Amino acid sequence: MAAFTSTQNGDWDDGATWGNDSPGDKGTDWPGLVGDTFSCGHTVTYNVSETNELGDSVITSGGILTFKTDADTKITFGNNILTINDDGEYRMGANGAVIDAAQTAELVFNTTSDNLKGITVYSGGKFMAYGDPAYYGSDGETTLANDADNTDDDADVVTSDDMSAKWNVGDEITIKREKLGDSTTYRDAVVKYTIQNIVGTKITLDVNFVGYTAGIGDTWEAVVVNVTRNVKIYKLGADTVCGDGSDHWNTNRPVIVITIPPGETNVVISNTIVTGFYSVGGDRSQLLDTTYRNAKYGMYYGTGKVFTGNMYQVERAFYYGDRLTVDANIYMCRYSWHYGYKHVIDGNIFACSGPVQGTKFAVSANIYGCRQADFDGKNCVYTGNMYLNDYAFYNTFDVIIHGNIYANTNGMYYVSKSLMTGRIGYDSNDVSQPNGVDFALGNCGIHILLNVKLPLAGLTVTRNDSNGQEGQIWCEHHDRTLNAQRIYDMYGNVTKVACDGGGDRPSEDPDGGNSDVIEFGTVQSNCSTLSSIKAWKEFEYRIWASAAVGAKTYTFKVQTTYAGITAGGLKLTATYLDGVSAGSTDEEIHAPVINERANASDWTQTLAVTVTPQEDGWIDFMVELMEYQSGDEVYIWPEVAIT
Repeated sequence: MAAFTSTQNGDWDDGATWGNDSPGDKGTDWPGLVGDTFSCGHTVTYNVSETNELGDSVITSGGILTFKTDADTKITFGNNILTINDDGEYRMGANGAVIDAAQTAELVFNTTSDNLKGITVYSGGKFMAYGDPAYYGSDGETTLANDADNTDDDADVVTSDDMSAKWNVGDEITIKREKLGDSTTYRDAVVKYTIQNIVGTKITLDVNFVGYTAGIGDTWEAVVVNVTRNVKIYKLGADTVCGDGSDHWNTNRPVIVITIPPGETNVVISNTIVTGFYSVGGDRSQLLDTTYRNAKYGMYYGTGKVFTGNMYQVERAFYYGDRLTVDANIYMCRYSWHYGYKHVIDGNIFACSGPVQGTKFAVSANIYGCRQADFDGKNCVYTGNMYLNDYAFYNTFDVIIHGNIYANTNGMYYVSKSLMTGRIGYDSNDVSQPNGVDFALGNCGIHILLNVKLPLAGLTVTRNDSNGQEGQIWCEHHDRTLNAQRIYDMYGNVTKVACDGGGDRPSEDPDGGNSDVIEFGTVQSNCSTLSSIKAWKEFEYRIWASAAVGAKTYTFKVQTTYAGITAGGLKLTATYLDGVSAGSTDEEIHAPVINERANASDWTQTLAVTVTPQEDGWIDFMVELMEYQSGDEVYIWPEVAIT
């Protein structure tokens, strides 16, 4: 082994470049034997293809190691570090001068330790890699067609688009073969293949395409992605398997370490395939139209990074970090986003275990075929669609959803609070695709649905048995009906209905008209004193009272189809300022026996409390139902009479 230092601009394999005989011999006059090291302080054109493993090397200030764009090249390192110092540059292609599509350029590391060796870019240094998008026709994605050839378990598949002029024999592609997300999705839902032949829309694979049995007509669910690029950065002998039911994240992986000051973007990897790495660290690195695969982490910490392209078979695709911008296919990852803050996410996320786990993300990506689409997300906003997941939202906090939630096994599960404006049980084309369960109220908090389109058969809600929370769904313009309102409660529904005599509804209101009343309906068997249904939201029915006026009586008229409600089963509570101390309150309660109505116009039953406030202030009213009778309703006339 020998150490080489550049003395002038020139070709890599010219000894004169290194201050030696020209053209000279490899290992004697220019670096190329096992263990050779180099220090590049000039513009050196790399023009060879070598598998001999170089040792620790450096590109120093003013140095540029630039690769020929019209020839196949390969540079190989052992368990070593390639260092790029301030004002040094590694240039494997450049913006506007890419590695030609007919050629390949490769950077290889044979690391025997994990996360210790690889590429280190110091402040002011540059690492650039630019492959040619023409290699795959700048069109890297299609779907399986509605064709029986896709379900006969042989090596031929048929795609929706003719990719024969864009894709090549030998290209690696991935195909999503599993429709619905489950606990093993990130290990078996997508498989990697190699193209053996391509004619029109028919592709012959290296092994049989098996296991795809559902939804051939739904071509969007069977994504076919070309992951091949003509610039390659990889660990020697890296495991590239995907989809056999096991994890393939490699070991003893090289790492890209970046130390960049604020405002600089000195690492750009474009139209490149990166395989078997530990992570890409630092701030503001850009991986553009790049495939990143079979790794421990993708982008690791850092601020302002950008990723577009494909990332798959990665344990944690994006680990922490701040304000990342992503527009990509992210799939077959155990975690897509493992924490992080204020990321902007577009593209498609599929076949992952826990895609979104972070704070204040803006997500326009479609998320489908995953175990959990949002797992432990906080204050995120979703405008894309969530479908075919085992859980759309799981252990989620304060989420805003403008997209559509459909065809999931479970919709909202362990969700503290949500605001929705899209569709539930319908796709973007307004086709009905119901979820198995829309809301698990025993595991949820408060959900606000503003003009949300609901499933064709209505919401599917699991309730009547709390698992620590007693969730509610507050619907404004219920099922996109103007001014319709409903609360789905753990123990029944509270609905605004007209006094029109339809079903069990009152035939008229207490004033002889057909105004709206409050209905307690779909009452659940566990409705009781400890598990009541409330007629409205807390602190939303209130009347200002003056202490100087003295006592007043407040009366609500009611009727019920129950065969009578026992004392304590329907309760009116008035909470008022009692004057004992500043802001202290007391209650007046009335919970009498309520008789079954004589007919649909009978409003003779009442709830009434007399209140004598000791301070000027609000009186808050609440009516609660605490008794169950199967199939019956209770109606509250919301206009209180004050005497």
